Amino acid sequence: VIRTAAAQEPYVSEAQLSLLGVQGVDSNTISLAHRLLVQTPDDGSQVDSIDKIDGLLSEALVALSTIAAAADANTAATQVTHAHYSALGYAHLEAAFEASLATVLDRPAVTAESVNSVAEIESLIATYQALIAFVMDPESSAQDPSVADYAKLGITGIGSEALLAVLNDALSTDRSLSGSVSDAGLLQALVDDFNTSMDAIRLYSEDPQGNAEPGFELYQKLRLGDIDAALVSSVNSVLADSDVVLSATDVRNETQTLLTTYKNLLAFASGDAHAVAPSGADYALLGVTQLVESRAVDFMNSVLVLQPLESLDTAEKLSERAEAVNTLYYTADIADVSSASTDSNAISVEQLALLGQVVTSAQLASVRAFIASKADVDITDIAALTGLVEAVITAAERIQAYSEDPTAALDTANGGLGAPAPLDYEVVLAGTGLAVSDVAALNELLADSDVAVGSADLQAELSSIVR
Repeated sequence: VIRTAAAQEPYVSEAQLSLLGVQGVDSNTISLAHRLLVQTPDDGSQVDSIDKIDGLLSEALVALSTIAAAADANTAATQVTHAHYSALGYAHLEAAFEASLATVLDRPAVTAESVNSVAEIESLIATYQALIAFVMDPESSAQDPSVADYAKLGITGIGSEALLAVLNDALSTDRSLSGSVSDAGLLQALVDDFNTSMDAIRLYSEDPQGNAEPGFELYQKLRLGDIDAALVSSVNSVLADSDVVLSATDVRNETQTLLTTYKNLLAFASGDAHAVAPSGADYALLGVTQLVESRAVDFMNSVLVLQPLESLDTAEKLSERAEAVNTLYYTADIADVSSASTDSNAISVEQLALLGQVVTSAQLASVRAFIASKADVDITDIAALTGLVEAVITAAERIQAYSEDPTAALDTANGGLGAPAPLDYEVVLAGTGLAVSDVAALNELLADSDVAVGSADLQAELSSIVR
């Protein structure tokens, strides 16, 4: 003992101190004993009797041993008292803090090795006090708690910086969670709740059929910004898309990106001046992977601004419209215009309707052919398409109305559309290779009560007459 007091090795052993009657000496406390002995005068004057040695070491060693043993057995709440902290120089600790500290010591992840020295206990106390200070006044805190800080306090499951950010944000801004910091068990439950929420969202993206759809409250737990129930429903539709699977390591940030991207798309569609036009990458992020050409992306953006928001609030609705845009350009790219009207892959009545165009099945062949007769530069946006379709519809309706009742058709003062003109026949017969050289003769023929066109396929019916 005297040699140790003079800082000369070998230092006194556990067994030797026990022989001298010093209590509380074990592998967890021997380093504290060495430190206390080395701090005495080198001449050994403070350790030259059993009483002096016992007075110097026993109380502190018993306190440290008790705290270490309680940490191992998770019994700090009942076994560790104020006297134990006082013996280690922490008499200033208040009862409320000691009660909270006991919940830390009783965490399974906090073991004897975590508190087997005064330095470890001091570090544990300082870390816990810093966390409490952060929660009570985050603006004055020197730094945000780290993953290592929470781990020191026995809080497990913080596996990413994203989750750390969620936790720190929740503790520093949500006053209803302030009480969690006073009980490590509640703090752990909060972390577990965050992990459960992220797992639920991730698992739904992996298998929407086998997992419950995440609710609005679950998204709220992750402290996600600018959300409402309708937007959450839209994002859930994205997660249900087989093309969208969240990674296990960054669920929170990826979910926030989905929310932000979808919110911007809807804002753009509603005419918000602060929103930006969605890019091809934005659409792909939302599971709309069909828009691989820039012309299709541009056209889709022109579609958005004319659609009611309820037509855009799911990934499926967006994908249907994107597919319609692609089919539109497929139709426009058909080299043999004469085949467009019967091409099964050309745009359909239903797809035209998704793009805001009301076309009957009888008018479809003419619309397809007229689109195919144009270059894609003639169909750069929804306004250009509408112009083309309206030209066909106007021509088709004029021809059909004249065929049904020429007298009423010629009565333009009372809503009649007038007699078909050369351009009307040109538009309706686009792609057939037919031309009407004598419009008056054809109109006379259509005026015959025995001739009717436009009931099923106006282009085919009119072609048979012209031929």
